Amino acid sequence: MTKQPAHSQKRQHVKDIALLFSIPTGIMLALGAFLYVPRFFANPAYDFIYCEGYSCSDAYSVTPSGTIATSDTTTYRRANLYYYDVSRDSTRPLHVDEASRYQIDANSKSPDGYVLKDTPASGGFLFFGIYNDGWALQKGIVSKPVDGEVRDSGEFIGWVLQNG
Repeated sequence: MTKQPAHSQKRQHVKDIALLFSIPTGIMLALGAFLYVPRFFANPAYDFIYCEGYSCSDAYSVTPSGTIATSDTTTYRRANLYYYDVSRDSTRPLHVDEASRYQIDANSKSPDGYVLKDTPASGGFLFFGIYNDGWALQKGIVSKPVDGEVRDSGEFIGWVLQNG
């Protein structure tokens, strides 16, 4: 057997080191793309209304005609309504008089197929994890995190179909 020249062995070591780092880096980039790219394709069309506070389900309900109704009972702490605008990715307080002018769909799935889900506090792989603790609009593998103003304590009321 003949011995390889020193410069050939050195070149082989450089290739081995490059391969050693490129495979894990490629895997991490592929996983990062798998976790983050689908959110760029999320395009929900329907805003929604949610409630925060003590006993939301006792304070507000959606009538069969699709409007928001308030109960006659007074609760210890008033539950507050909020309007989430998907186009602006923002939340604003909503007065019950304004809320009653909206046509509401109380189904868990929006007319365009999105579902509002409570996301876990962590997930993903290594530093490509998804660490937002809150809500996300999800349709299949496509998911769009809802802005940080929406808290875990909120209760979904319904999808806004049209302004009154």
